[in-house]
Amino acid sequence: MDDFKAAVFSYNELSDYYIGLCTETDGAVNKNNDIHDCCIGNFIDPVKDAKCLDNKITRWNKDYSLDTAAGITLGGAKNALVKGN
Repeated sequence: MDDFKAAVFSYNELSDYYIGLCTETDGAVNKNNDIHDCCIGNFIDPVKDAKCLDNKITRWNKDYSLDTAAGITLGGAKNALVKGN
């Protein structure tokens, strides 16, 4: 989700990515997604008012060479709401 007004990403299954979701839009919403076998489930860039709600984030993918793993990463996000994940 990159700079799209009112971006909503919901009810998807994502697997086998380094980053499952990357939120790059002010006010974007991602909810009820099933994210598994990724290194980072959801990365929220330095945006404002993003919402990450009720996502299921499981299983780290150890096949990637970097030793990075995170369910949700806030990369300078302001006023983000992260709830029920």
